[in-house]
Amino acid sequence: MDKSYGGCHEKIEGEFAKRFATFAELIKSFKGISVAKVGMPSDGRFQYPPDKRRTRQNTEIMRQADQNLDLFWQIVDVQYKKTSGRDRNQVVQHHFKEGCQLERTPEWIESIKEPKTKKAVENAEELYTC
Repeated sequence: MDKSYGGCHEKIEGEFAKRFATFAELIKSFKGISVAKVGMPSDGRFQYPPDKRRTRQNTEIMRQADQNLDLFWQIVDVQYKKTSGRDRNQVVQHHFKEGCQLERTPEWIESIKEPKTKKAVENAEELYTC
């Protein structure tokens, strides 16, 4: 063991264990749970192109990714509760800010294009007067 901690390694290791005990419990409870079928990103189910221009097609892709994430977490929650007897959100909620809102991509709204009309200049002198 590296003693370069200056004698603080017990304190650091104890603090680490306390801080991450919840996550260790989650990992232990997730053993034997398979969510690979719904969580595999290789088929593009979580593709989310927020950096691309907002179009109907990109909006639908992002909304589908939102739905796929919801399905994934729903399955994880059911499986976690089956194996641990506890609700995953209750276990980890103290690690996150209060009042966080889940954001979802809103539906596409077609923009209204107003017809451009040429404004007639009635008096050309008005353009050049100060």
